[in-house]
Amino acid sequence: MALNPNLILQQVQQVPQSDPNLQQPSPPPPIPPTPPDVSLLPFLKQVDQSSGGFKKERTWLNSGNLITLTSSGSPKSNHISFTVADRSDLTSRQYGNLFSSFNYPITDAQKILFTGTTFANGGFSNTAFSGAANQNKICVIDIPRNHYGELIDGKSIKLTIPSGGTTIDLYSTYFNDPISVISPDDLFSDPQPQSHQFGQPSQDNPSNVAFLFSNALSARTSNPNSDTTKSWATGWNNLRPFNKGKLLANFTDDVSAGKKKDLILGICYLSSGFITIHDATIVQELEKQFGTNFTKSGSTSAEIKFKSFTSEFVQHVVCIGDLDEFNTSTSKTFEDVYGVGGINNTSNQPVYVTELGLYNQRNEL
Repeated sequence: MALNPNLILQQVQQVPQSDPNLQQPSPPPPIPPTPPDVSLLPFLKQVDQSSGGFKKERTWLNSGNLITLTSSGSPKSNHISFTVADRSDLTSRQYGNLFSSFNYPITDAQKILFTGTTFANGGFSNTAFSGAANQNKICVIDIPRNHYGELIDGKSIKLTIPSGGTTIDLYSTYFNDPISVISPDDLFSDPQPQSHQFGQPSQDNPSNVAFLFSNALSARTSNPNSDTTKSWATGWNNLRPFNKGKLLANFTDDVSAGKKKDLILGICYLSSGFITIHDATIVQELEKQFGTNFTKSGSTSAEIKFKSFTSEFVQHVVCIGDLDEFNTSTSKTFEDVYGVGGINNTSNQPVYVTELGLYNQRNEL
């Protein structure tokens, strides 16, 4: 039987439409909240007004003492390891991508910022960063994750590298800020805006990086401000090293102030546990000692010392029990000895508070 299209249209048109004037059914009434439990009120007491809000506290690993790791031995999780990355051949050589990972220049446009563009023009050719672009190889040092916390203290690092029967010591520090009112001892990473070229700031962490310098490499860098009477080691291993004479680095030359820039040899990435070395002589020495990708074993060893911490959010709550309060117990062992409510505690044996419970406004534990 053939369908009549007019009949179908008519049937569709006859579908009743909802009338906006018709009264809609009322929504169900809201479920009333459960009343607070008042049975505990006789036993509760307001916390003291001296109680504080939440605050961030630092807990230092190893009781605030230096953490020492070497490149010798196994397992790898307890020792630093080294990887050499080469940007000269990104198609066949491994680890060339690490240049980008650590914000080192890899393209010609990026390199020219470090070699041919001054700081006044947005580059770094006349700054302490200038040597970071001239080398095709960097060495990446990996600190095992289980040996540092939220952040490595950027002013506490000492890296010792074997070199031809002797060693090279590198120390971390920050760049000088003549107008800062914050003591560098209160900072855990470099506070200067130019450090963002390699690091990213976060809360309580100005840049996430610190920079390495050494007295021993006079051909490429030198003692602080090129002054042989000064040393990058001064003040190191003190709780507040800058208060003990630790020196800040100069980012640029300042002839009128008698300041000379201090070339960086490496960069410390403080929240991720990596250190990069870009000085050609040190990288060559490391490659000779350890190979291209290695964890060193044997009599010659590299070593790193540093401090690290974790952060916790803590609230201090003061609870005061007066002399006439909390002098009985509902503990089963107490009731077995002294009866319910301490009725048999004729010798007034003291009750000791062994546990505190914090309740919200609804008397919920």
